[in-house]
Amino acid sequence: MDEATYRSLDLLMKFAAGIIAYGSAFIAYGNLKTQLDKNREERAAVTQQRADDLGWRRAQFLIELWRDFNADRSLRPCIKLVDAGDQDSRLATVLQTQPWNLSDSDAEIRYDFDRYFDILQSLAYCEEKRTLTLDEVACFGWHFQKILESRVLTDYCSQGGYRNVVELAKRA
Repeated sequence: MDEATYRSLDLLMKFAAGIIAYGSAFIAYGNLKTQLDKNREERAAVTQQRADDLGWRRAQFLIELWRDFNADRSLRPCIKLVDAGDQDSRLATVLQTQPWNLSDSDAEIRYDFDRYFDILQSLAYCEEKRTLTLDEVACFGWHFQKILESRVLTDYCSQGGYRNVVELAKRA
């Protein structure tokens, strides 16, 4: 074999090796891209499943809170006064009088009101931190609406450390 043929074959083999190398790299890149896309889809599915699970847990939490809230007999006098609003003078007596100047039964209702507002304050905090959405806390909307309708309730919340309850009520 003469020198020119040898160089031509050598060049042809190097060219073929280069094509094979580029082809292999292209195939490897395609396989890598496919694997990355598959991993991305799997992560997206896991993320969606977690979001769905979290949404369900939030719904369960609200259902249980609603059930407990309505089943708590100690809150019933508070809810009755909230429903009556400013039309019931006892609401003003319970919330605007110092607890030590109240009768024992009214003082107990006053302390129950603080528990009532603590629950609503917790909902306001969860909504503020985006643990719950405004739509989710809207299941307590009746309570928030009644607070806004009553000057006594709004004043008590604003001055008694439950300002977030009033702010949430305005948005709910």
